[in-house]
Amino acid sequence: MPLVVVLAIAAGAIVSHLVFSVLAKPYAVLAQPIAVVTGWGRPGVIAWAIYAATILVAGIGYGFAIVRSRQTSLVVILASSAAACCGAFAFRFIFSSDVYVYAAYGAMAATGKDPYLYYTFPPLQLVNPQWTHAIGFEWASLPACVYGPAFIALSRAIVVASHFDLPQTLLALRVLEIAAFIAAVGVAAHVVPNRGRLLAAVIGLNPVVISTVADGHNDALVLLVIALGAFVALRKPELGAFIAGASALIKATGAVAALALAYALYNRRFMIWACAAIGACVLVHLFATQLAGGYRTAAATDFVGTGPAAVALGIRGLIGFALAARALYNAGKGNRAAALAAGALVIWALYPQDYPWYGVWLLPLAAFTLEQREGPVLILLTFSSTLRYLSDAYGFAPAAPWLELIALVTPLAGYLREPLPT
Repeated sequence: MPLVVVLAIAAGAIVSHLVFSVLAKPYAVLAQPIAVVTGWGRPGVIAWAIYAATILVAGIGYGFAIVRSRQTSLVVILASSAAACCGAFAFRFIFSSDVYVYAAYGAMAATGKDPYLYYTFPPLQLVNPQWTHAIGFEWASLPACVYGPAFIALSRAIVVASHFDLPQTLLALRVLEIAAFIAAVGVAAHVVPNRGRLLAAVIGLNPVVISTVADGHNDALVLLVIALGAFVALRKPELGAFIAGASALIKATGAVAALALAYALYNRRFMIWACAAIGACVLVHLFATQLAGGYRTAAATDFVGTGPAAVALGIRGLIGFALAARALYNAGKGNRAAALAAGALVIWALYPQDYPWYGVWLLPLAAFTLEQREGPVLILLTFSSTLRYLSDAYGFAPAAPWLELIALVTPLAGYLREPLPT
């Protein structure tokens, strides 16, 4: 039930405030506008356990909300989603520092620095000592920006509008993502009226995704653009496709989502215009990076190349191969939704950084395959993905590939059971 989701997350937020003061943590965390649980050791595990327990209890309500979604009004679902987002926003700590890097890229663009270069703190100085210390504490090595020029421009506008006030910038980014998420859920529900409330419940009431949206992840913005493109495509496929493809100006994930939408709609004009928009986005991105001063990145080295990691990645590769066969089987039967769902599992199996915020892209597919084996597996995967936070919270990177493997394998057991009744 939606109310259980809201109350569980609100209760978790209260507990997080009560426990935060007694947790042993780096002293510098107290000076941060938002506390991020990274490398806290055992206290980090305790913080993660509070989060996981919250998600588990909320997940029970989430399951009942899905079952009863057709008897629940869309207004109630959207209001509950908004309330749950506010509850997640109220958590005393979060597990992702990405919102800090969004602010950093916006500040770089506003101060004439190239966000597409790799930096370290020091020697990088950003805006003022507060910005430099806060961003440097969360991101000692600041990766080259992987986001599109539209998102950089938006971040820059927020930084400037807040008068370079870091706490206000972070607040604005998080509130923006929450608003975008609620809007995206509402728009998506109107794209498919016969399944709209189910779709809204599956996406809008998922406690894991809600927590990532409240953290400020920009996938919600991309989802909104994709949903708007799908809605416009009901009357004007070419324009809708171009809007969906243009989401790649925010993040490359939008290009994948737009192509998946084109495949699901089985509309040639939509596919052509979506590809044209994605091609235009690539050109704009190349121009923007050159205009800013060029692109220089650095590869992550937290566990890449270690023997144990290679074993875990190899196992995931084999799982991905099996899932690809399943996707082709579904496609051969003409079941496009199930083929896309299995394809999403392939990408998840092969991608080396499976964080919970990517779960927002699994949920629309889950809503259309709940009566099949793929749907429940996708939903379970959003919950098991929270294991990925554990290695970061404790501060032991070599555990990450194995936690990701466990998170992938556990929900795949759903393939062994019979599909759910409609």
